[in-house]
Amino acid sequence: MRVPSAAVLAFLVIQSCDPFLTSNGSVDEGNERYQAGEFEEAQAAYENAREELPERPELHYNLGTTLLARDQFEEAETALTRALENAPPGFKPSVLANLGLTRLRRALAEEDETARKEALARALSALERAVELDPSLEAARKNLEITLLHLYPPCHLRDDEFEPNDSADKASPAAETADKQLLLCPGNRDYFNIELKARDRLNVRVQGPGGTGGDDGATSGTPAPELEVLDPSGAIVAHGENDEGRSRSVLYESRQDGSFLVHVFENDGEEHPYSLSAEVLPACDTLQDEFEPNETVAEAPIIGFEPPEGEQPPPGQGQPPGKGGQTSLRICPGDHDWFQLRLENEESLLVQVSFEPVSGKVAMELTDAEGKVLATGVESKGQAQAQGQQGGGGPTLMASVLDVRAPTSVFVHVYGDSKNAEAAVTLTAMIKPPCPEGDDEMEENDSRQAARDLAPAAPPGAAPPAAAPGQQAPEQAQPIQHLLRRCAGDDDWFKLQLKKGESRQVQIGFEHAKGDLRLEAYKEGEDAPAVVSDKSSPEQAGEGVALQAAEDTVFELRITGADNVANFYQLTIQPPSEGDGDKDKNQDDQEEEKQNEKQPEQKKPIEQMMDQLDKQKRPNIEAQKALNNAPHVRSPGGKVW
Repeated sequence: MRVPSAAVLAFLVIQSCDPFLTSNGSVDEGNERYQAGEFEEAQAAYENAREELPERPELHYNLGTTLLARDQFEEAETALTRALENAPPGFKPSVLANLGLTRLRRALAEEDETARKEALARALSALERAVELDPSLEAARKNLEITLLHLYPPCHLRDDEFEPNDSADKASPAAETADKQLLLCPGNRDYFNIELKARDRLNVRVQGPGGTGGDDGATSGTPAPELEVLDPSGAIVAHGENDEGRSRSVLYESRQDGSFLVHVFENDGEEHPYSLSAEVLPACDTLQDEFEPNETVAEAPIIGFEPPEGEQPPPGQGQPPGKGGQTSLRICPGDHDWFQLRLENEESLLVQVSFEPVSGKVAMELTDAEGKVLATGVESKGQAQAQGQQGGGGPTLMASVLDVRAPTSVFVHVYGDSKNAEAAVTLTAMIKPPCPEGDDEMEENDSRQAARDLAPAAPPGAAPPAAAPGQQAPEQAQPIQHLLRRCAGDDDWFKLQLKKGESRQVQIGFEHAKGDLRLEAYKEGEDAPAVVSDKSSPEQAGEGVALQAAEDTVFELRITGADNVANFYQLTIQPPSEGDGDKDKNQDDQEEEKQNEKQPEQKKPIEQMMDQLDKQKRPNIEAQKALNNAPHVRSPGGKVW
């Protein structure tokens, strides 16, 4: 193939001022063959000349450039690198220019992304040096620009899959953005459409990368872009409010049926990576549960929980005595839900209310038929949670009535703590006969030898589930939770195995006023507890410990109390903390990372110049052409468009 631009092959053209180019017949033949586009024959001639001129950089340059024309990139890079070793100062820029082009072409042919970036970085190094030594090398400057375009593509070349959605008539479906990474380029706008009915609630959030940051509570990452909602006429009906961290959100109640628009834009001239979530919640009264109306004690339905037919108890455990179950509710603004549970003589009742709030919080109390409060729901959390470790799911309230003295009805009252409170609620009730008959399903576990295994170890060599290509990683593991009972004088023991480097939070939540419990954790085989929590109070309704394993360790957990104390409790084992491995970094490493964040590496002048490409709101047409044509170039050392 004939080279279209002879200007970039100056050292392959016979020059009367350089006797090297005409002093050897093989070199002369190689030059002629190259100019004729006969690259295989040119390569053979130059290789013959190496027997007589083994150390001439010009010969290695000619050979490397010919190999480049034949797409033999690895061999070309070897020859040009050898030419560079002995090249005189005036010759080095041209060698570097072709070496950089070789690496660029090699990168463009590379399928592996990591290897591609490494080759591009090496091309950048050679081309920068060539331009620094000889700024007049136009071909090297153009190839440097293309290398930078591939290493640091302009924003419009990295835009997301929903483009073009930069006008209302090209809006993309908001429902398809879940779990997707989006990008807003400078000067661009993103529109998403969503169908609403009158009284639907639209909850939209845009989140910038980074979110809330480190231990000091500071935020990191790029701020979220601006956000607004437009009604079917195009009028702006809601603006995004700046939340804590790097996000903006809108909560809007629709007044009409129709297609609404979510408009994401910027006003700072910067690019904004972001994620978008858009949830539609129908009017609350359309979501109310099957028990309505149950607004008063008189309307309270009697709910009875029986063990499901055919349900098998856990291996090695008998069917626990008593009855219990769950039901789902909806608390709307101003709503009060009442339920009635029948207890026989000496039975005890535990009620647990877990809720996911839309707004406000939920309260719960147990009363008698006259409305006298027998127990008030307290938030179930242990010491470790109180110190900042969050549990799984929403808040949980617990209340109990112990050992009634006659058959009676207990009423469960669930309501919002404010006029606008709304939440999805799960109500769990457990009715138990007196101890010891009414102990929990984990019995018999009254000693260390009978301790129940809470989290069996994974089989040797088992790996955590991985995400399929193009899919989200598996969701974080959920906590292990059990509703249990400690009878008087009857301690409960459990086993928990931790792998090397793993940490877990263990909590028990209970009503302190009904009987104080203590949580102890022992390492297997040791007599003294490794850690103890005994700090509960009416305000701190539970205990919690943090366990950490320097090596594979079995911990034995003991829930105990005074001999006469009987109480219900919820045992929660939080999943391993995300990013536990990062805690092993030493202080020096962390300080070095902070310094690197505060003092970014200074770029060379040529990089600063080329960086402006990325900030252009309009694409560079010349550069765009170069990028499109680069993979098909056959011009060693020349422009690649």
